[in-house]
Parts: sequence; structure tokens; C-alpha cells
Amino acid sequence: MKKEMRKSSVMGAKVVISIMLIVSMLCTLCACGKDDKPSDNREPVTSVSELPKDGLGVDEPGQEIDPGFEAPTTTTTETQQNSGNGYSYTIYDGFTVTMDIDINDYIVVNDYGMFLQLYDLATDLGWSAIDGYPGNVISVPRYTFDCGNGCTMLFDFEAYGQNIDGKDYPQLHNIWVKFVTTGDYSVNYYSSSSDATQKNVVVNLDEHYAIDEYRLNGKGYGLCHDDVVLIAYILWACSENPGQDPLANVGVSNVQNAPTVNEYTIH
Repeated sequence: MKKEMRKSSVMGAKVVISIMLIVSMLCTLCACGKDDKPSDNREPVTSVSELPKDGLGVDEPGQEIDPGFEAPTTTTTETQQNSGNGYSYTIYDGFTVTMDIDINDYIVVNDYGMFLQLYDLATDLGWSAIDGYPGNVISVPRYTFDCGNGCTMLFDFEAYGQNIDGKDYPQLHNIWVKFVTTGDYSVNYYSSSSDATQKNVVVNLDEHYAIDEYRLNGKGYGLCHDDVVLIAYILWACSENPGQDPLANVGVSNVQNAPTVNEYTIH
């Protein structure tokens, strides 16, 4: 009986030893599977969803652009940047204007089309927006420029009185630049003059709804590409040479000279 008990004890010890050997082997295998390479101290990569927003109207990757986001647009503008002389544009019946303005800087697009940002353009050039002046109360800003010599320039415009060609908005019709006495806009700064540059300016535009690809921001008037260039050039040239007709020497072929006004008709 004692012999059998000793035999059983020996068998139990062998079982325990076998189990311990198996556990030891498993631990060794697990240790071999680990990466023994040292850390390279690199920062963890930030996930896409944690990246800072870029401010362009997109909140998360794959989401739609915010409808309020206005991106600059490319146009068919034939713009040449001359060396040191600015941007040249050939418009309408073939006359060329050169200015330090790239009109694409003031064109934005949204769900309703391409718009000229007239306010930004004018104020960047030193014009001030006004809601009206005696005898001309208006609902959207027009612009004034103080020449600094007792003369103030008024920039104004109006549209045709009706919508045509299936458009739901009228087209720009007239542009004025009037030289008046600072403090009294009812008084012309220049009296009758033989100097063509010292006269008020009126520009009459033909109807051209078929090519009106642009709109005037704030009012919605239709504009063609050449209208956009013309507005930009008038504002720029007046700011460069205050108190002078900006179109007097650019080659507009159809102009009538009256004692106090130069009236241009552009086709």
C-alpha cells in the first residue's frame, strides 16, 4: 500500500513539472514575438478628422462646400501683364485700357452666378460709398472721391427700365462721373471748358443681354465682361488722376463733346 502511495506521489510531481515546463515555453514564444527595435521618437500622426479647418467653407473631408463660400473665378479675360505697366484689356469696339487692376480679383461666384464686387473695388481705390446726395436718394451705395482741391467726383449708374430676352434682371445702361464742388454737389466744379479732360462723363451702353455673364453685386444688374473692365478702369483712372475725364484719351470712337460733358456711346 505504501509502495502504491509513493508511486502516485511521483506521478503527481511529474505532472506538475510538465505543466510548469509548458507554461515556461509559452512565455518564451510570446517574448520572441515582440518588436525589439528601439523607438524613433516620432510624433503620432494626427487623424484627418483632427486636422485644423482651412477656412474655405469645408468643415470635414468629403462634405459639401458651404453655399456661402465665394471662390474666385477664372474668366475668358484676355489679360496681359505688361512689364511694370499693369494689365491691358482690349474691349468693345477695339480700344485698349491699361490699369493696375486684375478684374479677377474682384469677381466672385455663388449659386446665382458671377458677380463684380463693386464696393470692394471702389473702396480699395479710395472711393467712399454713400447712400445718396441731395437730389439723388438711392437704395444702394454710389461712390465719391475727394480730389483734395475743392473738387469731388461722383460715380453713379443706372440700368435699363425693363427686363428683356428672358432675363429676370435689367442690364446696366449708363455710367456717370460728375465733377462737383466739394460740399455742394449741385454745383459743377468745371464751367464750360475747351479742355476735354475737364468735363463730366456720361457713358451709354447698348443692350447686350445675350453676353451678360456677370452681375453687379448688391443690385443684380446684368454686365458683360467688357462692362466689368470699363467700370474698373473708370474707378482706377479717376483715382490716379482725380478731376479728369478717364476716357478722354483712350480711343473711344463715338463721343459727343458738349460745353460741360463728354457723352460716350459704346457698342
